[in-house]
Amino acid sequence: MRKLIAGIVAAVYSVMLTASPVLAPDTGVTATLTVEAVCEFSVTPTPINFGSTDGTSNEQTLGPQTVTASNDGNTDITSLDVYGIDWEGTNPLNTMDVTQTDYDDSSGFTDLTLSTGTSVFGGSLADDASDTVDFQVTVPADQPADDYDQTITFTFGCDQLG
Repeated sequence: MRKLIAGIVAAVYSVMLTASPVLAPDTGVTATLTVEAVCEFSVTPTPINFGSTDGTSNEQTLGPQTVTASNDGNTDITSLDVYGIDWEGTNPLNTMDVTQTDYDDSSGFTDLTLSTGTSVFGGSLADDASDTVDFQVTVPADQPADDYDQTITFTFGCDQLG
């Protein structure tokens, strides 16, 4: 049975049908991650080797020896301190006072004498940054012959928020 539509002229008509999927509204997901603050610090080279002195009756200064203090983390070091202990010989009776060691980060050696209490060094160090530190030791006149060691310790704290 044919239906006639009023106003349509008799002819052969071509009709093209296109099938399209029904599109759903865009859907998304939120991705999150946390990058934790990493607080890491290093000093190179270790050990610091001042070499030797002839032990004369004259006071002698050895150095400077340069070390590099590096922030190896991904957040700022907001406090950086340094302290030391007395020099100790292989013979425990032979010592030198901690204050025989001076340090500076600009080769000036002005009022930066190592002590057993913490001393502020530089104050801070940006993430992935480094600074050089020069150390020198003054050997008193007539210091007993021996091999001496001293431990120098850096302490640091970081901005945990990055």
